[in-house]
Amino acid sequence: TRARSVAMTTFAAGWASKLKSIKVRFSPMLSPEKQVRGLREFLRQAGTPHAGADKLDVSLDLSETSAAAGVEVTLLSGKTIVVPEDKLTLNGILRTIDDELE
Repeated sequence: TRARSVAMTTFAAGWASKLKSIKVRFSPMLSPEKQVRGLREFLRQAGTPHAGADKLDVSLDLSETSAAAGVEVTLLSGKTIVVPEDKLTLNGILRTIDDELE
């Protein structure tokens, strides 16, 4: 819902300060549009002051031949989170990270 979306964005302040690295892969042409939008917005927000990441290592793998998309996040603790493909929207990614941080 819209209220959940707004609340999640507000709640997520500083979320990236707990992350060591982000690896994102997708195809701008072949991956589903909803995933592409979610991944692009996730990357955009990871770099904002609101996210709170000072030293975040971000790698991006853009494919011209594969529609496979994914996000892998490594926490400062060393734990790696692989976001399920059906959760590759901005809120889905943030919820998955938040669930692991709790």
